[in-house]
Amino acid sequence: MFIISYAKEFFGVNLGGNIKYISSKLLNTATAICIDLGIIKNYIDNKLSLGIIVYNLGTKIKYYAEEENLPTGIKLGFGYKNFIFDYRFVSYG
Repeated sequence: MFIISYAKEFFGVNLGGNIKYISSKLLNTATAICIDLGIIKNYIDNKLSLGIIVYNLGTKIKYYAEEENLPTGIKLGFGYKNFIFDYRFVSYG
């Protein structure tokens, strides 16, 4: 697997993404290219963070004559920080 990543803050919103080249070898080599896109927004003096990511958007991976989709999905999450604890939660979708 080879990954190129980039992230940048735009107007108070953090945006990021990956481009992934995936290679799998059983008897023959199979490859796919996909992207991940994510966004995080901070609220309440950067104490509360809300985020979403969409992952594995891209081509199918082909073994011999059979093609399979990569496991595409969406994840939502939030985090909260204060002077007592730092809490993070991720919900898998």
